[in-house]
Amino acid sequence: MPGMHPKFDGRRSLCAYMIRVACLTAAVVLAQAPVVAAQVEKFDMPKGELARINGAAALVAAATQCSLDTKPFFQKFMEVEKKLYSFEQVAFIGNYLGTVVGQKLSEPSHKSNCDSIARELRTALGKLSATKFGAKPSAKTDLFWFDLGSNGGVKRAVIYPIGEPDHSVLIIFFVDGIVNDFNIERVPEKIDNEDFDKAKWAKTTGAGRFPMAVSLVNSEIILGKTKDEVIKLLGQPDGTMVHEYGYEIIK
Repeated sequence: MPGMHPKFDGRRSLCAYMIRVACLTAAVVLAQAPVVAAQVEKFDMPKGELARINGAAALVAAATQCSLDTKPFFQKFMEVEKKLYSFEQVAFIGNYLGTVVGQKLSEPSHKSNCDSIARELRTALGKLSATKFGAKPSAKTDLFWFDLGSNGGVKRAVIYPIGEPDHSVLIIFFVDGIVNDFNIERVPEKIDNEDFDKAKWAKTTGAGRFPMAVSLVNSEIILGKTKDEVIKLLGQPDGTMVHEYGYEIIK
């Protein structure tokens, strides 16, 4: 997986990008299952990687059933993933892990040895915390982001550490200087759609841009454009980011 750039078929919908940014709760991740299954093929996930993620998900699910605090493990697990993979891949891994956890929690529960699971959780967290990385980054993802105003206080998983955590953002990903993907993160509950208008976009900021951003994503008019072409259409972004990844784990 390191060094891969996922290829997207360009067929997005409002439902699709809402799914990608939804919180990883059991109800949501169960609805995500078909989408995540399709992403497995899209990313050509090695069986070994899926087995590793499935193992982590099984541990999180068992610990959750025992009312154990799984947040430190999940955070450290994703921290390691962020060292190894691109933003797009990390988003997929988080969604996949959450989906599997949700599926396991929906199954009939059986009595578990919670003391044993607690020890297993501590051991797994200790191994993640002791992970050491070597080598220089082997690949990168760079992006533009545009602020779309407050999302109304809706709690969403923060996959990309950009902008205000309670604001929606339009994210545009580039591969070799060309738009490869785009989506809206931290989507509010209520969504309006308005035809994109370049002049109005230029005069509007924040939440006023959100309805046009929805139309922009659904129309895919920026797919394949260069950075200069995006700036000509949307103006200067509110921020940019380059994420280098592809470290090897030192055992």
